[in-house]
Amino acid sequence: MTLGFTNMAVLSTGAVFQPLIGALLDWNWSGAMAVGARLYALCDFKTALVVFPACSVVALVAAAFTRETYCRPVDAD
Repeated sequence: MTLGFTNMAVLSTGAVFQPLIGALLDWNWSGAMAVGARLYALCDFKTALVVFPACSVVALVAAAFTRETYCRPVDAD
């Protein structure tokens, strides 16, 4: 079950992050174009990609609050 959940989480993050990063890039876009393609500044990419370190920090905090059971049954509270 854990491997299934992990696989689902890994695959779904691609489906979530790709449109999110694109939306953040479009939000910071200055309107510059060249040959029909949008031009983004380096600071636009830095702003959009800050999502990855932020999610890593959230995952680290969540992992710190995870309790290790050492393969023993957890008593129902």
